[in-house]
Amino acid sequence: MNEKNTIRKKIKNKLNSLSDEKKNYSKNQIAKIFFSTYIYKKAKKIFVFFPLPDEISITKIIEQCLIDKKILFLPKINDTEMEFFQIDNNINFFEQLEKNKWNIFEPKPILKKITITSIDENCIFLIPGLAFTKKGQRLGRGKGFYDKFLSQINNLQNISLIGTCYDFQIIENIPTELHDIKVNYLLTEVAFSKIMHYNHEI
Repeated sequence: MNEKNTIRKKIKNKLNSLSDEKKNYSKNQIAKIFFSTYIYKKAKKIFVFFPLPDEISITKIIEQCLIDKKILFLPKINDTEMEFFQIDNNINFFEQLEKNKWNIFEPKPILKKITITSIDENCIFLIPGLAFTKKGQRLGRGKGFYDKFLSQINNLQNISLIGTCYDFQIIENIPTELHDIKVNYLLTEVAFSKIMHYNHEI
């Protein structure tokens, strides 16, 4: 745990030092790269997140997904778990959101909650993290919400789990535990890459 916390602190320091110019450039680039992939073009359901100030912004991705009529889902966190709710394409996006106790935008609970059994190979998860490795290991913020949610999905190896981050957040090694879920793709402002032990198409 101490090693994980050391990595978290180091990455957070780098994130907090980013210029607005770098953030804006990266927001545009990560969207441009993502939309060029075969995975995006064939996907029907996309699980996104509303980025924190120190996370690479995927707001352009969210905007274009709504324009392209993709079925979007956003996470809502309570004290013990994370749930995903479906965004209604016929209603203004921000009218469907509210801020939680951490001042993070989340879907209002009146929206439709997705069931685990409806998650299949046509789904994409864009997953934030403080750090990733080229082997698909992920370091989150320590609460384990994504690991708990994803562990409930059958045939998880057939789902596109895409770690999203700045390129410098990809590091050599992350200490892992048995319950940690690996991603099978990495998406940064520089490139979209496949984790080699998976066989999905890019």
